[in-house]
Amino acid sequence: ARAEVAAVAAAQAAACLSGVVSSVGATSVSEMVAAVAHEEGGARFDAGPQQLAESLTRDPTDGFGLELHRDEQGRPAIAAVSGAARRSALRAGDRIISVGGQPTARHEEALAAIRASGDDLLLLVLRDPEARPVVAQGLGLDAAGGDLQDMEL
Repeated sequence: ARAEVAAVAAAQAAACLSGVVSSVGATSVSEMVAAVAHEEGGARFDAGPQQLAESLTRDPTDGFGLELHRDEQGRPAIAAVSGAARRSALRAGDRIISVGGQPTARHEEALAAIRASGDDLLLLVLRDPEARPVVAQGLGLDAAGGDLQDMEL
């Protein structure tokens, strides 16, 4: 699974970098960096929504290091990262599209899939710079261990 994730991530990075290089009229990454460095007011790349694949291994004490919340449409979103997730490309605000190759349109589906994933987790997320931030609210679990609003995994 890690080799598949690495291949997908490499292809995504190459496609993204190629688009950025050509968008500034450069023929290489070094030309792009030089062009951006000389722009008045600095550079800002608004690539729009991007899909990212990431693989995590569960830490025996800290889990995957993900805190999940519902976004404004009830979709699963990452509110905070720690531990294993902090060492990955995942960021707060990423919306979870699939877990282990299975689509997860609802928060509850993502929680169930992550809990059932074992020690290795493959996530596909959507990173949208225009999306509203997901705020960690710290509501936690009810007495029976059920999800109230968020979940640390």
